[in-house]
Amino acid sequence: MKIYSDEWSTRSIKKNPSLMYVVAYPSTIRLNDEDFLAGAPGFLNDLRKHDPRYILLNLRGFQYTIVPEVQDWLVENFFPFAKSLQVEKIAIVTSLDALSHLSVEQAVDEDEATKNITKYFEGEKAARHWLLENQPVRV
Repeated sequence: MKIYSDEWSTRSIKKNPSLMYVVAYPSTIRLNDEDFLAGAPGFLNDLRKHDPRYILLNLRGFQYTIVPEVQDWLVENFFPFAKSLQVEKIAIVTSLDALSHLSVEQAVDEDEATKNITKYFEGEKAARHWLLENQPVRV
């Protein structure tokens, strides 16, 4: 079920298993730091409201480079919040833009707890498989 969409991304939620899916669009090349941070409260509210165990970030089209100040903000504000919700796994489909990917990886590496539950993938199929392995099969 789609829960949010704008020019930068779309968020969807699946209840069983508890998965939040985010896809970023190539339009993020026009995203600035203020817009990125302005979108964070809505994302945090969706996390709180839907309380997913798993997050799949499809950043294939992501073209925003997260500057060190915004990386610090994520480490101080976003990652602890996600941990408090007991997110178990985060799968990231890597950006085709090398600088954007590097900036995401640097931000994640700054927070040990987030780093330990995050894995990077080249494609969405492998990311979904990793996230949902060990899930009971529904008949």
